[in-house]
Formats: sequence, structure tokens, C-alpha cells
Amino acid sequence: MKKPSGPLIGFVSVLVSLAVAELFLSHFFPYPDPFANDKKILRASYVPSYFPPHFKMKFEIEDGLPGVKPGEVNFSVNNMGFRGDDITEPKPAGEFRIFLVGGSTTECRLVDDADEPGRELQNLLNSKLGGTSGVKVYNTGKSGDKTFDHIAIMGHRLVHLEPDLIVVLAGINDLIIAANGADYLHLSEVDSQELHLGALLKYAATDFQIGRRVFRLVHKIGPQTDQQAFQEISKQTNVRRQAQFRMTRPVSADPPRTDITDYRSNLLTILGIAEAHRIPIILMTQASTWNSKVDSNVEQWHWMGRAFEKHTYREDLLDTALESYNDVARQLGEESQVPVLDLARVIPKSLEFFYDDCHFNLKGAQKVASLLSELIVQKYLVHLPAGGTKRDSGAAAR
Repeated sequence: MKKPSGPLIGFVSVLVSLAVAELFLSHFFPYPDPFANDKKILRASYVPSYFPPHFKMKFEIEDGLPGVKPGEVNFSVNNMGFRGDDITEPKPAGEFRIFLVGGSTTECRLVDDADEPGRELQNLLNSKLGGTSGVKVYNTGKSGDKTFDHIAIMGHRLVHLEPDLIVVLAGINDLIIAANGADYLHLSEVDSQELHLGALLKYAATDFQIGRRVFRLVHKIGPQTDQQAFQEISKQTNVRRQAQFRMTRPVSADPPRTDITDYRSNLLTILGIAEAHRIPIILMTQASTWNSKVDSNVEQWHWMGRAFEKHTYREDLLDTALESYNDVARQLGEESQVPVLDLARVIPKSLEFFYDDCHFNLKGAQKVASLLSELIVQKYLVHLPAGGTKRDSGAAAR
């Protein structure tokens, strides 16, 4: 009987060693798949964008990030995947429920759980009510969410939780997808793209613990593309580095593409859901520091121009485009007699309230909560006298 050759024995030994190492790492030291979200098969999900219950993150804040507490920031969600206290079902008697809906500006992930706008609003309103604790505010904001995500979460989750008031902040994410041609009119084009061989090999390799560690090692020591840097979610913030990358991008002299008609349609749907369920609603406009005339230092912290796929745009053109989305909210508020908190016009484009293009720092989150609490009281959307009951919801929204 012919003995196995040396190379064959070596090859088998390597395979066995890799298998043992893979089993050991998988069992004792598992490492998350860096492409887990990309590998998900698209399904007919009612709410495609959400946090799992009791999800937690800690962020280590980089030095000098404007207006953000240094050290670690805690970000966590409750039993329903929202920032705030746990939600009890059915709703307890005497509880007044407010839900904040939006993207990363609403989410405020770099503002600690104790200070995020939902918690701050809850404390302010309960204080105005005379120290009671009947108001509960739940922050459903999630980075990257657009108006069609807001429609999904309102229609399939929030109305069942018996809201007494919903507050919606949208605009900038809808602008970004419109400019990238990844919006409502072009979803079929995006979904039909085929993966190239390199992507398939990368995804296959990172199905294994060893492949994931090799990828991470190469990712750390090798050259990083702009797209990789933009997509990476790090527990240590890297806004300064992102802004430096943005400054190297080519700048288009043309304005970004917008889809105002479809944005208006989505906001009308959001208002329609609220009206159908007799839930008072407030719209908020999207504030930013683009094209600031009051703070010359803000541009050095701007990184979101890198979200545009082919090139970035002049800040005056971005500001004008974003205002066209805000105008839709203003117009619909007037037409539908829905209160509009015009953050874009009342919060200065300054690092006093923002740490980058559009995300609020601690003082910004406090400012939004303060303005919102004043509007809620002014419009009698929550009743102040003892008893903690609200006025007729139809009258409140008029």
C-alpha cells in the first residue's frame, strides 16, 4: 500500500488545524461578522429598520468633539427597541405617551441615555405638570431611517402602543438617498445589482471566525477606502477623521438631486396615519450647520458630504436642497393645521448646538427638548391642570 506523500499529509494537517481553530474560536471567542447586515436576505418585513430589545452600545468620545461629554457615552434601548423606559402593555391608566420618530438626528446616539432628547423632554413635561410622572417619552429614532421607515414604524408598531402624541423629524436622509439615486424611484435599480466575485469571496470568507479575524487585521493595517471608512461603525467616534476624508472628495458645482414630490407624499401618509388613529402629531424641520454664517469653525467637523456616492456638493447647495425638504413640512403643517417646530430656523448653525453637519450635542438635545416642551404646552397637547388628562385630540391638533 502506497504511503501518503509529504505534501498531502501537510495539506490534511493544515485543514485539521484550521478546523480545530475554527471550532475553538467559535465556541470560546466568537467574533461578529463584519458583513452580517449585507448578507441578510431581503424579506417582506413590516419594519425593516429597528433595534432589537435591550440593545446596548458604549461610545468612547474622541478628544475635542464639540459639545459632547468626554469619556464614555451609554446608548441603550428598552423592551421595544426604543430609547426610554420599558413600555408596559396595555398602557397603564394615567400614562401620557409621546413617541419621537426620525433618523440619527432624533436618535442622538452620542448623547447619553440620561440626557437624550426624549428623556429630557419627559423630565421637562413632568416638571411642568407639577412633579408628576405621568408623561413617558419614547425615542424611536434610528440612524439612516427615511420617511418610508417612519411610515412602517408608525403604521405597524406605534399605533398599537396607544400614542397620545407623535413627533416626527425627517429630511436629511431622504435628501441623501435622492441625491444617490437610491430613493423610491430607483429602488429596483439598487436591488437588481449583482455582487462581483470579490464581494462573494469576501462574504464567504467572513462566514468563518478565522476569516473574520484576517479581514479585521487587514482592515486595520491596510489602506482604507473612503467607502469602508464611511460604513464602519466604531465604538470610538471618528468624526474628525471622517471630516478629513470628506475634504479630499471632489466637489460638484451642480446641486444635489431631490425628490420633493415623493417626500411630500410620504409626509402626507404619515399625517394620514396619525389622523386615522386620532393621534395628535407635530412635525419638526431638519436643522443643520451647512452654509453657516455664524460659526466659521463648523465646516472642519462636516463629514456627511461623504455620504454622497460620486462626489460631495457645495454647502450652500446642500443647505438650499435641505430647505426644500423643510419647506414641504412647513407647507403641510399649514395646510393640515398641524403644529410645526421649525428647528431649522430657530437653532443657530453653530457648534454650540451641533457636533457635526446635523447631529445635536448635549446642549442641542436640551434645546430641542425645551422648544418641544414649550410647543406642547402652548398647543395644549398635554393638559397641565391636576389630573394629567389631555384635551380632545382633534382640538389639540387644530
